Amino acid sequence: STTVDPGPRTLDLRPRTLDLRPRTLDLRPRTLDRREGGFSLLEVMLAMVILSVALMGMLSLYANTMILAEVNKNSRAATFAAQQKIEEIRGLVIASSLNPADSLANIRTAYPSGTTTYFAVTGLVAYGSEPNPGSVVIDYSNASLLNVTVTVHWDGVRGEDSVTVTTMLSP
Repeated sequence: STTVDPGPRTLDLRPRTLDLRPRTLDLRPRTLDRREGGFSLLEVMLAMVILSVALMGMLSLYANTMILAEVNKNSRAATFAAQQKIEEIRGLVIASSLNPADSLANIRTAYPSGTTTYFAVTGLVAYGSEPNPGSVVIDYSNASLLNVTVTVHWDGVRGEDSVTVTTMLSP
């Protein structure tokens, strides 16, 4: 196969003529042909209504998700605080069993029988008239088992929320 060299290219510098003849403008209304592309005003408005309904549903879902995330965060904080308080009391029970002279005196001093002892919980606001969101009640009626109830009440997104953790400890 052989290739043919077209040779050097030349630039066409001939003057061109400009067509200055007047043209007529057709101002007659056009009839719409269904084959032509585009949307009617009704179609556009209907699409906007459908889109706005869908977006409102998604916005509502987003708002509910944010509320549930806040409720979950507060519940986790309350549960963690209640478990920490149980472990603190368990530590006092273990310390009293190691030192029989103190017996349960330290526990009874910190958490008197028949009373509610309040404690603060970081990040939660107490609900109602309680000074702090956390409360501890220890039932000393059984000499071989202490019934420990830790409750955390807080002012949540939906009003009052609470978590209660109960355990029995052997002194």
